[in-house]
Amino acid sequence: MVLAAACSHPVAPQLIINQGASVPVAFHLQNLRVIASSINKKRKTMSTLYGNSKAVNRARSGRPVGAGEELVLVTWRQKADENWFGANIPANVTSVEKIVTSDDLLTVNYQRHEGPALTLATDTSGRGRRITAIFAQKSSILP
Repeated sequence: MVLAAACSHPVAPQLIINQGASVPVAFHLQNLRVIASSINKKRKTMSTLYGNSKAVNRARSGRPVGAGEELVLVTWRQKADENWFGANIPANVTSVEKIVTSDDLLTVNYQRHEGPALTLATDTSGRGRRITAIFAQKSSILP
């Protein structure tokens, strides 16, 4: 007969929840679904694109951008995972980009929040390029 036993000590939630990677509730990610994720090895960042149901359906179908879409792209710095050798996990959020299309499709509202406090950026240069890049992301293929 083999008898195995192990001891376990309760772990404080702040030690198992990656607080630095948490996105403030004000961005309403709880109402959105994941569309795609990516890693930029040169910049050592990782990103996840979230969207409402209209944005998710459009991304999966390949149709043109439609009215009433909401997309949020969150980018994090990467850090080594202390619990899994060779793995990287999100560190602090570096930016949150939000796009909302209007009902008439003539207006696309783009905002970029950046830095440790996720302050609304006032520099709008590159805005069109970022909107195009975010809309061009294809939906991840899920099993």
